[in-house]
Amino acid sequence: MIKHFKKLLGVIIAILIVVSSFSPAVVKADTIYDIPTGDSSTMVKGVSFDGVSYDAYVPSFSWTYAWRVLELVNNERAKVGLPGLVMDYDLCTVATGRAAETTVLFDHTRPNGESCFSCFPSVQGYIGENLAAGYRTPEAVVDGWMNSPGHRANILRKEFRSIGIGLVIADDRYGYYCAQSFGDTVDTVVTYSGTSYGGVDYSSIFNYSYYLTKNPDVKKSCQYSRKDSFSVIKHFLNYGMAEGRATTSSFNVSIYKENYPDLQKAYGNDLKKYYLHYMNYGKKEGRNATSIIKAPTSYGGVNYSAVYDYNYYIKNNPDVKKAFGGDKTATLKHFVNYGMAEGRRAKASFDVKSYRLKYGDLRLSFGKDLKKYYLHYINYGQKEGRIATGVTTLQNPVTKLNGVNYSAVYDYNYYIKMNPDVKRVYGQDDVAVLKHFVNYGMAEGRQAKATFNINVYMKQSDLKKAFGKDKKKYYLHYINFGKKEGRKAY
Repeated sequence: MIKHFKKLLGVIIAILIVVSSFSPAVVKADTIYDIPTGDSSTMVKGVSFDGVSYDAYVPSFSWTYAWRVLELVNNERAKVGLPGLVMDYDLCTVATGRAAETTVLFDHTRPNGESCFSCFPSVQGYIGENLAAGYRTPEAVVDGWMNSPGHRANILRKEFRSIGIGLVIADDRYGYYCAQSFGDTVDTVVTYSGTSYGGVDYSSIFNYSYYLTKNPDVKKSCQYSRKDSFSVIKHFLNYGMAEGRATTSSFNVSIYKENYPDLQKAYGNDLKKYYLHYMNYGKKEGRNATSIIKAPTSYGGVNYSAVYDYNYYIKNNPDVKKAFGGDKTATLKHFVNYGMAEGRRAKASFDVKSYRLKYGDLRLSFGKDLKKYYLHYINYGQKEGRIATGVTTLQNPVTKLNGVNYSAVYDYNYYIKMNPDVKRVYGQDDVAVLKHFVNYGMAEGRQAKATFNINVYMKQSDLKKAFGKDKKKYYLHYINFGKKEGRKAY
């Protein structure tokens, strides 16, 4: 059999033996485990089992693999009228260890010469084992087992009630090694807390912990079921959606229904369809399923939603809330006619003060006309990906005015530092500060940059002869010629 395995990819073996009478052994007190599916490709190398370490990997997605195998196995049992198997934690430990052992010896005899059943929990009566190698997907491995009489017999054995499923990956031609360990006793129950079932991912509308917290009756009846590890997600699929139950913090079916008349027209009171619509389309479309959408954002043909949110506006402007109460249309009109000009914040993602401080080109164009900053963001800034929050200090100070770049002789931060009277008058208005420098500072000989000192530059005889005491001309000469000529300026 080992020789045959080496020739064929994915050969499988099955065996069942009775190690006690049919009567189940004494069951220990239940230990309940909630094991979610994994979603990472990270693998931990080194499997230790029964005091021996094996050079194999336990992938973090092994629980995903195991749960899907269990689902497929239970589908096969259901076809012949058998109850589903329950995932048992101790048997999963056995199965993972046996999968690691088969990377060394692919047989029901363990590498130490003992029977595979020597490592099973003593509480089990009827026990069995299926092995497989080379099957990369749960669907493939279950299909392989079901097409082999011995393995099929184990999967459909009526005496079995529990199962453990293990997966390891070895660095050889077969790679994937999977083991099923069967038992007739449910000892340490594992409940499925993932979001996928039947090959469908319900994570956008279902969260295991949230569902149980918000629905204590479900928790009481399903979470610790000794009959079905999938009882919670099955309840959600068979009853929870149709009943409109709370399933995750990111989706509220009542809100979703109220927000969208097009869905009301299509689905009426069939709540399950709203869940499925959000999962298949609504989330991708950016539909709101957590808060009521009622307040208008358009006025006078302009959509202000990029800079305006009704709830945020009234929360952060209590005088507006007091004046207009719940009149959402009047509140929007106030924002358009007064709020923007006053620089009021109406949305978490747009702060006109930050927007103005961030962009010198906008300050040069709009000055102190705050409404223009809002409109610029609506029409251009948002599409351009401009930053509109979190800026508390002036950035990108302007250095150009009327087509002239004064950066060779001017630095905003240096100018206000060296000229506190200018800072006191104009503060963070960098356009006004530059204008002061151009209109007065140069003529007065004020220093505006560490690398240009007018007194040093004026000592050059040819310039002194040409410009005399007209200090502004010295600045302009350096901008246009002196810097390029490498003249000494400090």
